[in-house]
Amino acid sequence: MKSKISRTSLLAVSALLLGVATYGQEVKVRAKVPFDFILDNTKYAAGEYVIQTAAANTFQLVIVNEKGNALGLTRSIPCTTDKVLSPAVQTRLVFHRISNTYFLHQLWLEGNSFGRQFPTGPMEIRMARNNTTSKVIVATDARR
Repeated sequence: MKSKISRTSLLAVSALLLGVATYGQEVKVRAKVPFDFILDNTKYAAGEYVIQTAAANTFQLVIVNEKGNALGLTRSIPCTTDKVLSPAVQTRLVFHRISNTYFLHQLWLEGNSFGRQFPTGPMEIRMARNNTTSKVIVATDARR
């Protein structure tokens, strides 16, 4: 039992350290999103966006309309990391579609094994509970 706890603790600390190292990488992605989407209770219109690190070595990303429209679209979004076994083949955004509403879920950078996962907002949780139809949509029109 003691060895299982020690192993689990070691794995948790390793994952945490890898996640922190991933945050040190600067993110700057341009993406064309063909549909309206929601991120943490904020609705974004279809269009071109820049998603980038808010400040060096932070847990925050900023999403800005490519046309420079402020409209409250520049607030920082806290992210966690998600890991896959092999590096991402291309830069992409991952959305959850519930009914006809899209929610930004993840950002993956080409060549990286770690992706950024956005928080699930209350609206997405509420809709997921009340709907049986949900789908993962991958938008590959993103570049660094």
